[in-house]
Amino acid sequence: MKENGKIAVIYPIKKEYVEIIKYRDMLNDYETIIPVALAGQGIEDRDVGELIKENPLGIEVTANINESIKSATDIIFTEFSEAVYEKMIYSIEQAKNIICLCEMESEVEEPLIQKCKEKGTTYKNYCISHEIYPELKENRLHKINAPILLVCGIAEYTNKFELQLKARKEFLNRGYCVSQIGSKEYSSFFGMHNFPEFMFDNIPDIEKVYRFNSYIKQIENTEEPEIIIIGVPGGAMQYDADHPNGFGIINYLVSNSIIVDVTLLSLSYNDYDESFWDFTKNYLKFRYEYPVRSFHLSNIFHDIYGGETFDKERLVYIKQNKVEEKIQSLDKKDVFNLNNEEAFTSAIDEIINYLSN
Repeated sequence: MKENGKIAVIYPIKKEYVEIIKYRDMLNDYETIIPVALAGQGIEDRDVGELIKENPLGIEVTANINESIKSATDIIFTEFSEAVYEKMIYSIEQAKNIICLCEMESEVEEPLIQKCKEKGTTYKNYCISHEIYPELKENRLHKINAPILLVCGIAEYTNKFELQLKARKEFLNRGYCVSQIGSKEYSSFFGMHNFPEFMFDNIPDIEKVYRFNSYIKQIENTEEPEIIIIGVPGGAMQYDADHPNGFGIINYLVSNSIIVDVTLLSLSYNDYDESFWDFTKNYLKFRYEYPVRSFHLSNIFHDIYGGETFDKERLVYIKQNKVEEKIQSLDKKDVFNLNNEEAFTSAIDEIINYLSN
């Protein structure tokens, strides 16, 4: 039990935020996080782990936000809508601290900040970066001396951020000094750096390359890490012409900014033939110069034609035993799932041995 551990409510809970519950021990302040669903979703009274077809976490989802707020010190909001805004106001009136993991317009956010000040509570939006990025004085790429572990996904929604959290936890537990840039807009909630905003700004791509390199160098100089872990937003490969996964543009910019020492590639759950593995390794090697050491097979199947239009896809969560059966059928040592502790530890061991040698 954490000393002086606080109780938080996370609202509204969705599948993509279950990882916050799952890795709550990496959040220093919280003893308990209560997941609360929007009314009418039909997921209340279920274990939160069931939402993503994983083993129970021993924490049930509730839909009674007002009752849950009573015992909490902090309320973590994951999205913004009129209904959610009402609960934000109610939470502040109940003298609760507000944490946001979503972007909001300033005309909406400023009154919330002011209301918190009046109530003597705090407001924190982890999507807002307060970092001072280095000034670009010259167009020159700096050498990064610390080894770089890159975590990218063949597409979005492949458990990529959870893989970053798991890797972070493993390296820290082994005593390494870790610097990390996360792929989520709220990565700083877990003690990482948010992926820099300028990589999405309307500035020349050449400037983004130099600025990202300078940013990584600034982190290295300031934190003196033994390893730098970088999670890249977006996908690395196209599915087809209708589903380009962002064309890998962010990965391409990152790959021109730094030299990556080792890469973990996260895959959607699917059937992959024998030619896929070498093709994909070569694709990332020659397109990005990413040396892929291991593949992570997620439990999310991307039904790319499951929606009403071709530009929509349906995400189907697969039970963990099915994922393990799929991995066993592949009979490949470099494919693992992060919920298999032995396989994950082995993948990290291999990375450390590779980097050490």
